[in-house]
Amino acid sequence: HVQLALFWTAASFLAAGIFLAPYISGREPDKQHWLAYGLLGALALVVGGSLLGEALSVFGVEWAKGSPLWDQQWEYLDLPRVWQILLTVGMFLWIAMIYRVIRARLRTEHRTNLPWVFFYAGLAIPGFYAVGLLAGTGNHLTVSEFWRFWVVHLWVEDFLELFTTVMVAYIFVMLGVVRRRIALQLVFLDVILYSVGGVIGTMHHLYFSGTPVEHMALGAFFSAMELIPLTFLTIEAWTFLQLGSRQQAHGTAPFPHRWAVMFMVAVGFWNFLGAGVFGFLINL
Repeated sequence: HVQLALFWTAASFLAAGIFLAPYISGREPDKQHWLAYGLLGALALVVGGSLLGEALSVFGVEWAKGSPLWDQQWEYLDLPRVWQILLTVGMFLWIAMIYRVIRARLRTEHRTNLPWVFFYAGLAIPGFYAVGLLAGTGNHLTVSEFWRFWVVHLWVEDFLELFTTVMVAYIFVMLGVVRRRIALQLVFLDVILYSVGGVIGTMHHLYFSGTPVEHMALGAFFSAMELIPLTFLTIEAWTFLQLGSRQQAHGTAPFPHRWAVMFMVAVGFWNFLGAGVFGFLINL
């Protein structure tokens, strides 16, 4: 059930990237929808195959035991190796699809502008998931656990959250509720906090190995810092809505995207409450 939840999360990010890319570039290449259908079919195959492989392991089917292709069963990396490889390949094909859509826009933008940042954040998703291939059942536990936590923490909690922040920032910019410069500054703040908070924050996973309390405290604190930029974006958008409400009181035309912005504000709020408040309480 944990693996299925990760599949759902990954599929949501893939879908969001495919949806946003044409808005960023202003166009969509021919036959792009067929690539999206193909990726959906490949994802369904990987999910179904993964659940089948995990069932074979749970029920102890003899021919699946010890196989380099079917053996895996690490927590959060439960899917057998063959499906892990195919999922990694599928995510690299996804970022190639994204690049196909936005490459014309990238040629006209500086490499530190939002379109490039969107592409970099998307590229990190397959890149850091692929690190999980270094965790193998033939390695020493400490070695495999090191690489597994690159997926569990740096992929799930850092780079997926970075892509979330970039997408939310871009949507706010396109809706006109956050200035492009503010959005870009918050994204770079995100990168800094993830670089520091992500690496040090990984220590909050090490409670099971008798980690000193100082490591737990540092890990909990820096891990909780990761949500600050998205919270700032949420406050900025909420402030815009309040300003817009006062302006509407003197005008006749309502802001057309109010509920879209409210939905994104809710995303930021629940991220702050769940990942920030509740996540920090769990660590404490």
